[in-house]
Amino acid sequence: GSRISDLDAVLLDGDLLRLEHAGYQEVVRDGLDRGCIWRSAYPALRSQVRNAKDTLFRQSVERRQNLVIPHTCQRLERDCLWMLRELVSKGYVNHLVIVEGDRDEIRRRGERRASALGKNYAPNEYTASLRSFGPMSQHANGQVLRVWNTGPEAPLVTSRSEGGT
Repeated sequence: GSRISDLDAVLLDGDLLRLEHAGYQEVVRDGLDRGCIWRSAYPALRSQVRNAKDTLFRQSVERRQNLVIPHTCQRLERDCLWMLRELVSKGYVNHLVIVEGDRDEIRRRGERRASALGKNYAPNEYTASLRSFGPMSQHANGQVLRVWNTGPEAPLVTSRSEGGT
């Protein structure tokens, strides 16, 4: 199994940017010390993280670097489709990994992860993410893998196809 650190790719993940932001981490620690999550901390940093990701994306494309972009694509056009179209126009082959699983287990994992990162988990975004699978698959021009990521068999590749279908 290959690890993300072994890939020759830029990992475009907002969580990594938040983990490196000293001010944000200070607020997260304060919340954890008080047994709470400061709900305004994540939204307050959102535009900075989005701008940093956009800059990193553009620099990576200019340098023709490989990219790994984990995203739930709840806001399909703003979060994902524009990037996919941009990459296609620049000659990239875009593979897509669709991660699915039991909704209750995903909620439990999401709540644990959000608490550890000082974020608020929004279970209502689950359905929006599911709706993004079709359009993202249609715009991908490489392989599309569907992976079931809960239960004793996980991770299990449930289907493999070519994008655009």
